[in-house]
Amino acid sequence: MAAFEMTAKSKKTGREFTGSYDFGETLAEAVKIHGEDVVFSAYKAKGVILYQDLARRFLNDAGNTEEDVEAKMADWKLGVVAVRGGGVTLAKTLEKLAAGKLNLDALPEDQLQAVRERIQKALAARKGAK
Repeated sequence: MAAFEMTAKSKKTGREFTGSYDFGETLAEAVKIHGEDVVFSAYKAKGVILYQDLARRFLNDAGNTEEDVEAKMADWKLGVVAVRGGGVTLAKTLEKLAAGKLNLDALPEDQLQAVRERIQKALAARKGAK
């Protein structure tokens, strides 16, 4: 059994800590060191975090309906890494646009149209509210 070295860095303070911990090298070793209940609870806790993270990514994509998210999550399997669709969400695109950090020439036509439509809707809504 060997200790696994890890480093944690605080984004808030910039400080780092490096330590090590013996998790075991196999599932059998982990169970032997920590017990079945501990290993299962850690596995389940991490599974919940992974599931929620993926669901948040789908929810953050403005183009996904609740049904889309539900359908995408139905295909999720623990341990299978979900590859992001390679796309940029509309919200992130608008943030970059507002900050002047967006190369509009690099955007695909459909995303450029989506940005334009979103801006037009927002302007029309503001005009109607006045």
